[in-house]
Amino acid sequence: MNEIIRENARDLSNTLQIEREHIFKRLQQTFDAKSVDVLRYMEQAKMERENKVSLATLDGLGIIGSNSGRSYSFAKDRNVGKKEIERMQSFLNAANKEEKLAFVRDANYWYILAPDYDEAVMNLMIHLLQSLKLIDEADRVLLKI
Repeated sequence: MNEIIRENARDLSNTLQIEREHIFKRLQQTFDAKSVDVLRYMEQAKMERENKVSLATLDGLGIIGSNSGRSYSFAKDRNVGKKEIERMQSFLNAANKEEKLAFVRDANYWYILAPDYDEAVMNLMIHLLQSLKLIDEADRVLLKI
Protein backbone atom coordinates (compact mmCIF):
# COMPACT_ATOMS: atom_id res chain seq x y z
CA MET A 1 0.00 0.00 0.00
CA ASN A 2 2.90 2.36 0.66
CA GLU A 3 3.82 1.86 -2.99
CA ILE A 4 0.45 3.32 -4.00
CA ILE A 5 1.15 6.42 -1.90
CA ARG A 6 4.60 6.79 -3.49
CA GLU A 7 3.10 6.40 -6.98
CA ASN A 8 0.51 9.04 -6.17
CA ALA A 9 3.26 11.42 -5.01
CA ARG A 10 5.22 10.82 -8.25
CA ASP A 11 2.14 11.68 -10.30
CA LEU A 12 1.67 15.05 -8.58
CA SER A 13 3.19 18.10 -10.20
CA ASN A 14 5.87 19.97 -8.25
CA THR A 15 3.43 22.79 -7.62
CA LEU A 16 0.83 20.43 -6.14
CA GLN A 17 3.47 18.66 -4.04
CA ILE A 18 4.71 21.97 -2.62
CA GLU A 19 1.14 23.10 -1.93
CA ARG A 20 0.30 19.77 -0.29
CA GLU A 21 3.39 19.94 1.96
CA HIS A 22 2.52 23.53 2.90
CA ILE A 23 -1.01 22.49 3.88
CA PHE A 24 0.29 19.55 5.92
CA LYS A 25 2.79 21.78 7.76
CA ARG A 26 0.07 24.34 8.58
CA LEU A 27 -2.22 21.60 9.87
CA GLN A 28 0.58 20.17 12.00
CA GLN A 29 1.39 23.61 13.44
CA THR A 30 -2.21 24.63 14.00
CA PHE A 31 -3.32 21.39 15.65
CA ASP A 32 0.03 20.28 17.06
CA ALA A 33 -0.44 17.10 15.02
CA LYS A 34 2.12 14.35 14.86
CA SER A 35 3.04 12.56 11.66
CA VAL A 36 1.20 9.24 11.42
CA ASP A 37 1.67 6.20 9.22
CA VAL A 38 -1.90 6.21 7.89
CA LEU A 39 -1.92 2.62 6.68
CA ARG A 40 -0.63 1.29 9.98
CA TYR A 41 -3.13 3.48 11.85
CA MET A 42 -6.02 2.18 9.70
CA GLU A 43 -4.99 -1.45 10.27
CA GLN A 44 -4.76 -0.82 14.03
CA ALA A 45 -8.16 0.88 14.08
CA LYS A 46 -9.64 -2.01 12.10
CA MET A 47 -8.22 -4.57 14.54
CA GLU A 48 -9.47 -2.60 17.55
CA ARG A 49 -12.97 -2.42 16.05
CA GLU A 50 -12.95 -6.14 15.26
CA ASN A 51 -12.22 -6.85 18.93
CA LYS A 52 -15.26 -4.78 19.99
CA VAL A 53 -17.76 -6.12 17.44
CA SER A 54 -20.51 -8.20 18.98
CA LEU A 55 -22.37 -8.95 15.75
CA ALA A 56 -20.95 -9.11 12.22
CA THR A 57 -22.64 -7.28 9.34
CA LEU A 58 -22.49 -7.70 5.57
CA ASP A 59 -20.48 -4.48 5.10
CA GLY A 60 -17.69 -5.68 7.40
CA LEU A 61 -18.12 -2.95 10.02
CA GLY A 62 -20.14 -4.98 12.51
CA ILE A 63 -22.16 -3.79 15.48
CA ILE A 64 -20.42 -2.80 18.69
CA GLY A 65 -22.30 -3.76 21.79
CA SER A 66 -22.43 -5.90 24.87
CA ASN A 67 -24.84 -8.48 23.49
CA SER A 68 -24.02 -10.87 20.74
CA GLY A 69 -26.84 -12.14 18.64
CA ARG A 70 -27.98 -13.53 15.38
CA SER A 71 -28.11 -11.90 12.00
CA TYR A 72 -31.13 -11.90 9.76
CA SER A 73 -30.74 -14.22 6.79
CA PHE A 74 -31.91 -12.21 3.78
CA ALA A 75 -33.47 -13.99 0.81
CA LYS A 76 -30.73 -14.77 -1.70
CA ASP A 77 -32.92 -13.66 -4.62
CA ARG A 78 -33.63 -10.34 -2.84
CA ASN A 79 -37.35 -11.05 -3.13
CA VAL A 80 -39.33 -8.62 -0.99
CA GLY A 81 -42.79 -10.11 -1.20
CA LYS A 82 -45.35 -10.15 1.57
CA LYS A 83 -43.97 -13.40 3.02
CA GLU A 84 -40.44 -11.97 3.29
CA ILE A 85 -41.67 -8.75 4.95
CA GLU A 86 -43.59 -10.86 7.48
CA ARG A 87 -40.46 -12.93 8.14
CA MET A 88 -38.46 -9.73 8.66
CA GLN A 89 -41.08 -8.34 11.04
CA SER A 90 -41.13 -11.59 13.00
CA PHE A 91 -37.34 -11.48 13.34
CA LEU A 92 -37.40 -7.84 14.45
CA ASN A 93 -40.17 -8.48 17.00
CA ALA A 94 -37.89 -10.99 18.78
CA ALA A 95 -34.59 -9.18 18.14
CA ASN A 96 -32.45 -7.36 20.70
CA LYS A 97 -31.06 -3.88 20.00
CA GLU A 98 -27.80 -5.12 18.43
CA GLU A 99 -29.70 -7.50 16.14
CA LYS A 100 -31.98 -4.67 15.04
CA LEU A 101 -29.01 -2.38 14.35
CA ALA A 102 -27.32 -5.16 12.36
CA PHE A 103 -30.56 -5.61 10.42
CA VAL A 104 -30.57 -1.88 9.57
CA ARG A 105 -26.99 -1.95 8.34
CA ASP A 106 -27.43 -5.19 6.40
CA ALA A 107 -30.71 -4.08 4.79
CA ASN A 108 -29.00 -0.90 3.62
CA TYR A 109 -26.25 -3.05 2.15
CA TRP A 110 -28.53 -5.73 0.65
CA TYR A 111 -31.37 -3.70 -0.88
CA ILE A 112 -31.96 -0.51 -2.85
CA LEU A 113 -34.07 1.37 -0.34
CA ALA A 114 -35.99 3.72 -2.58
CA PRO A 115 -39.48 4.10 -3.99
CA ASP A 116 -40.10 1.73 -6.91
CA TYR A 117 -37.31 -0.59 -5.71
CA ASP A 118 -37.39 -2.16 -2.26
CA GLU A 119 -39.97 0.26 -0.88
CA ALA A 120 -41.54 -2.24 1.52
CA VAL A 121 -38.18 -2.81 3.23
CA MET A 122 -37.56 0.95 3.23
CA ASN A 123 -40.85 1.55 5.06
CA LEU A 124 -40.05 -1.24 7.52
CA MET A 125 -36.66 0.41 8.11
CA ILE A 126 -38.21 3.82 8.75
CA HIS A 127 -40.54 2.36 11.39
CA LEU A 128 -37.70 0.36 12.94
CA LEU A 129 -35.42 3.42 13.14
CA GLN A 130 -38.22 5.45 14.71
CA SER A 131 -38.89 2.69 17.27
CA LEU A 132 -35.18 2.76 18.17
CA LYS A 133 -35.48 6.55 18.64
CA LEU A 134 -33.10 7.10 15.70
CA ILE A 135 -35.22 9.93 14.35
CA ASP A 136 -32.48 11.69 12.36
CA GLU A 137 -31.59 8.42 10.64
CA ALA A 138 -35.26 7.74 9.84
CA ASP A 139 -35.53 11.25 8.39
CA ARG A 140 -32.50 10.57 6.16
CA VAL A 141 -34.17 7.44 4.80
CA LEU A 142 -37.32 9.48 4.19
CA LEU A 143 -35.25 12.03 2.25
CA LYS A 144 -34.52 9.32 -0.32
CA ILE A 145 -38.23 9.29 -1.22
